[in-house]
Amino acid sequence: VGVYPYSKNTTVSKLDTGYFIQTEIPTNQTYSQNTFGQNVAPMVAVSSGLNLAFKNAYSVMGIPLKGESTITKATLISSESNIAGAINVTYGNEISVVADNTKGSSAIILSCEEGIQLKENEATLFYIVLSPGTYQAKTLAVKFYDSTGKYYQYTFQNEQTFDRGEVITFKDKTFGWHNFALRIDFENGTAGIEEANNALANGNEDVTVTIAESDNTPTLELPETDSENPTNLTFDNTIPENKTITIKASTESDN
Repeated sequence: VGVYPYSKNTTVSKLDTGYFIQTEIPTNQTYSQNTFGQNVAPMVAVSSGLNLAFKNAYSVMGIPLKGESTITKATLISSESNIAGAINVTYGNEISVVADNTKGSSAIILSCEEGIQLKENEATLFYIVLSPGTYQAKTLAVKFYDSTGKYYQYTFQNEQTFDRGEVITFKDKTFGWHNFALRIDFENGTAGIEEANNALANGNEDVTVTIAESDNTPTLELPETDSENPTNLTFDNTIPENKTITIKASTESDN
């Protein structure tokens, strides 16, 4: 039985149909450009001879991030289950990997020792190694901290399944928050709610909304943010008494 990288906490037990191996995915990881940090991705092998064919016992999450800030660290937290620390590997006809319920950890810290300067037009990839498994909707959240102490948090809206050895790269996120300025036009009689919602979803922060005279209950959808600062909304016009405008958060897809 082989386990890589070496860990003093690794134990191996013989089963009737294979082996039970307990090793670990470190809860403290270090940023590495375009890959994950060193010695954080465990692999296991079983052989009766000298040749060992190692199998991955980990998964990888990739978060592309844009912005102007300098990132000093990121945290990945599960509100439901353990995602790193001690992991249990059952190696038989098939290989299964789960985070240990008692010795595992529900949080991972990714340190960016020298600070990673983000770019506005090109995403920087941050990779975090975690235990394979299925994580329920809205139970995983990643939080990025910048050099000023501010943070941006994203909560994954959908159920996520990480297979053993799989790298899942999510769609680009932007470090920051938004101040939306909406100008409401009630006189021209041209419906524009759908166009305005599309513009907001595409990141436009200065949007003119033209509401049809017959539309008394329009709904505007602001992109949902989990950042430290809340979304601010300003109106340049007074809403007529006969109209009710509903403001709701639109759910951003993860992938």
